[in-house]
Amino acid sequence: MQHNIKISPLRSAVLLGIIALVLLLIHLFTELSRFNNFSFPLKFHFYNIFLLGKESSIPTWFSSFQFLIASFLVFIIGSIKKAEKDRFAAGWQSLSVIFLYLSVDETAVLHEKLGGLVNDFANISVLTYYGWIIPGIILVGIFVVSYLRFLLNLPPSTRSQFIIAGATFVTGAILMESLALPYENGRDPDMVFSLLVGVEETLEMAGLIIFIYALLSYLRAYQMELIPRGD
Repeated sequence: MQHNIKISPLRSAVLLGIIALVLLLIHLFTELSRFNNFSFPLKFHFYNIFLLGKESSIPTWFSSFQFLIASFLVFIIGSIKKAEKDRFAAGWQSLSVIFLYLSVDETAVLHEKLGGLVNDFANISVLTYYGWIIPGIILVGIFVVSYLRFLLNLPPSTRSQFIIAGATFVTGAILMESLALPYENGRDPDMVFSLLVGVEETLEMAGLIIFIYALLSYLRAYQMELIPRGD
C-alpha cells in the first residue's frame, strides 16, 4: 500500500495553533468591549460569530473540525493495523468512532442534553448543579480503564503525547467547566467568566492539536507519511 500524502506534523500543529490563538484573541477583545461598554464596527456580529463556547460559532465549528481530523487520522491508522492483523486494530477503529461522535457532539451539544436527562431522571440537587460534568467524569474514567492496555502498548513518545493531549483537554473540559459552574447556575456573567471560558476552550483546542500532532508523528514513524527532512 502506497501513501504519498506529504503532511508535516509540526507545520500542521503550528497552523492549528495559530488559528486557535487568533480565535482566543478575538474572543477576549469582543468580551472586553462588551463589559467595558465600548463599541467597534460589526461588534454584534463578532459576538455571535467568534465568541468561544457559543453554539453555531466559528470556534465551535473549528473544534468540531479538529475532532473530525483526529477521527480520520485514527481511522487511517486503524485500517493499517487491521491489514496487518494487529491485536489493537479494533481499539483504533473504536477510537475513530468516538472522535467522530465528539465531532458531532461539538456542534449538536449532545453532552449538555445528556446532563439534562440525568437531572430529569435523578432529580438530585448536586446533579442539577453539576450538569453533565459528573456523567463526563464517569465516562472519562471508563474510557481510561478500557484503553489502558492500548495506551501501554504504544511507543513511549506517542504514549506521552497522548497522555499530555488527554490531560490538557480534560483540564479544559472538566476542571475549567467546574470553575465556571456558579455562572452556569445563575451568577451574572462578567470578565472573569469570559476568561474562564477562553481558557477552557483554548485548552480543549490545544489538547486536540497535541493529539493530531501525535497521530501524524505516529504515522510518520510508521513511514505512512513523507515529510521534509528539515521539519
